Amino acid sequence: MYDKEALEEFTTACGLKRYRVPVSDPALNRHRFISSDTPEFTLHKAALQEKLWVALAEQRAEEKRRRLGLEMNGKRSDLTARQKQKIAEDRTVMAREEFSHTFNTLEYGLHHPLDFNWDFFRTSMPFSVPRPSVSAGKEPTPPIYPREPQRTDFAYTPKYEAMDVLRPGRKQQKDKEAQERFREAHKHWQRLCGRMKYIYDEQMADHTRKLRQATENLPKELAAWEQAKAEYEQIQEMSMSIVQAKEEALAQHDPHAVLDYFDMALATSSYPAAFPHSFEMDYKPATQRLIVDYLLPSLKALPRLVTVVYNEVTDSFSDQIITVEQQAALYTKLFYEIPLRTFQELFSLDTSDALQSIRFRGYLFLEQAGAERTNLPPTCIVDVKAERSVFTGIGLRESDAISTFEKLGGVIHSLV
Repeated sequence: MYDKEALEEFTTACGLKRYRVPVSDPALNRHRFISSDTPEFTLHKAALQEKLWVALAEQRAEEKRRRLGLEMNGKRSDLTARQKQKIAEDRTVMAREEFSHTFNTLEYGLHHPLDFNWDFFRTSMPFSVPRPSVSAGKEPTPPIYPREPQRTDFAYTPKYEAMDVLRPGRKQQKDKEAQERFREAHKHWQRLCGRMKYIYDEQMADHTRKLRQATENLPKELAAWEQAKAEYEQIQEMSMSIVQAKEEALAQHDPHAVLDYFDMALATSSYPAAFPHSFEMDYKPATQRLIVDYLLPSLKALPRLVTVVYNEVTDSFSDQIITVEQQAALYTKLFYEIPLRTFQELFSLDTSDALQSIRFRGYLFLEQAGAERTNLPPTCIVDVKAERSVFTGIGLRESDAISTFEKLGGVIHSLV
């Protein structure tokens, strides 16, 4: 989601004047700034980013439902051992797919090259804000009152014994006690029903007030919605005409066209849910260098599960996870692979030779001891530059990521 009211003008470190707006998706816990050289195209790009994240959130939700479904089915007592073994196998497949996608990011990128061009920007996004309608929420449900006590109820009838006939005073005492029990029960019933009716009447009065207020506000809300929809559609129409101009400008290495194109290209790159995949770009026209400031994933967010085993003897499932040390080693490998994958994806899309080099700076939020989160800005952990002439001569499929990274002169700073 994004708020066009948050649109602001800014100047990049390379001196480019642009507009930006924050875009976020709570379901994915992702956030990044979208920018361009005009307010209209900035908002158009924001809508496209929103669409990408909505689709990804739906995919993640489906994976979560499937995973939860397997876990719940595993607890059923009516399943056979073979059926539970199949559940363990299916959970293992899901775990290993996530594990491979997370820790083999360079290999994944090489096997799934980006299919991106200017047609991506020609997607006309429908206005996503729902049309206002009169609504005050669900109408309160009338209370279901408890049964009214009756004098003839068993609890309020005296319990005589044979000797009570011979002792009138004792019989009268039991009659009196029974009548008192009934009076107290009936008073309690009246108070309870009165309280229930009072609460219901208050809820109905509040509902009626909200309904009346919503009805009165509807014309104003509809007018505002119609205006916002018209403005949005106007921006969409203007953006369609801008796309062609930007496509031509990219061939001339226009810095704004360069940033818009490669920014959204990288946004379409598929990364696991554990990755923030949040980044900002800048461009130096004089040297044709693209700068990518990329937020790296945190160690704690990465998966450790690799296998789920079902034990028929104990009728239980057990999770096989990698050690903390193994996870840390794989995590460090990502610092080498993410920038190389970024170089590969961006250089491969640069058919206009607008990028002579790319500088990748990877940032990480470092946690302070005893604190879950820190308000400090992220720290630069990875810094590496790739010259086009050098990088395109490297065969990434045959090369080791660490040696390639070091060949490019990359630096990984200590996390301490």
